[in-house]
Amino acid sequence: MNRIILLLAAAVIAVAIGVVALVQGGDDGTSSVGPEAVAEAAERTASVDGLKYTMTGETEIPQLGRSITFTGEGVTDIKGQRGTARMDMSKMADLAKEQGEDGPVADPDTWQMEMVFDQRFFYMKFPLAQAELGGKEWMKFDMRKTSEALGIDPAVVRASQQQGDPGMSLQFMRSVSDDVEELGTETIRGIPTTHYRATIDLRKYPELVPPDKRDEARRSADRLIELSGGEETSDVEVWVGKDKLVHRMKQEQNMKLPGQNQVTRSTFTSDFVDHGAQVRIQPPPDDEVRDVTDQTVAQLRATR
Repeated sequence: MNRIILLLAAAVIAVAIGVVALVQGGDDGTSSVGPEAVAEAAERTASVDGLKYTMTGETEIPQLGRSITFTGEGVTDIKGQRGTARMDMSKMADLAKEQGEDGPVADPDTWQMEMVFDQRFFYMKFPLAQAELGGKEWMKFDMRKTSEALGIDPAVVRASQQQGDPGMSLQFMRSVSDDVEELGTETIRGIPTTHYRATIDLRKYPELVPPDKRDEARRSADRLIELSGGEETSDVEVWVGKDKLVHRMKQEQNMKLPGQNQVTRSTFTSDFVDHGAQVRIQPPPDDEVRDVTDQTVAQLRATR
């Protein structure tokens, strides 16, 4: 139980805090513009009542020298800090078969994940782990306690959630630097957009919070930089429509998992397909949930 909980907890933290990284790309045909276009679109998108999205991504498996792709979809209420998501990571089953594994780990159905975000609480339904949950279907994490165990302000965690709830990372885009490039125009799902590349500066983020919160925000930024392998900035690409809303966002993230020396790199591309979507969140029933917060906190503290 301890080993699988630790691995899943590390994955949950990687999902939640959206640590910084660099997106590679050439500079041909670009022009510099002010940061207002990106920051305004991020703020406007983050203010809608609900946001529906689809996602594709790729994550490295450093121990195997391989990468796997995944897809997902979800809906988020950014202001209410609530949302749901589904992730299809069935390519992991193919990788397991290549490594000579069989049984549940080689079954694509066991790599279908459901997630519910309800303010400070995070619920995950992961069939591969259910045998370890004493008959329960869902794991429950208190994100305030797990983020504190990592030395990160829970408010920063809520503001920077990416993979499981990409709408949250829009909040960090308020801290874009002055170096914003306009890469041209593209049509996304039938909507004409302008494509931008911007740099998110973690050192700048504390300046955007209330003065009495800045010391804590700086400590959290320092910890996020440490967990990302020392990266202070993250390049993000956004596609903004004439409605001044973000319609696509692409970001690469680095995560140095607790207790490991290697940095895991993941790339996420999120399409926002319904701005103003209705959000109905129903956490799983208590009798279907096992709270793994205490085990997670103990193990995270042991690896710091």
